[in-house]
Amino acid sequence: MHGFPERVILDVGVRECGEDAVLISVAGEVDGDNCAELRSRLTGHDARHVTLDLDALTFIGSAGVRELLYCREVVEQLGGTLMISRAHENVRQILTLCGLTELLASPQYDRN
Repeated sequence: MHGFPERVILDVGVRECGEDAVLISVAGEVDGDNCAELRSRLTGHDARHVTLDLDALTFIGSAGVRELLYCREVVEQLGGTLMISRAHENVRQILTLCGLTELLASPQYDRN
């Protein structure tokens, strides 16, 4: 059966955690086809402190990594922080290979 390739599924949920913080849960896969959606959700709020829950994110390509770096730059310009919590093992490996382990929360924080 021929047809168009199946679009990669991405689900992003944003929850306010106080006056100046958000928890953003990302599930599915991030690639070049849906990274613009990820960017709009990562930067479409006024919070200065952003925690990303990537436990259900099973794949992140270079375009997704670029969006994480862009989001970090945006929140740091506002005097805030970006932290990744509960990264799926596949995503953790990619972030480690990219030298971005400083974005990962400590294992103790990940368990909370």
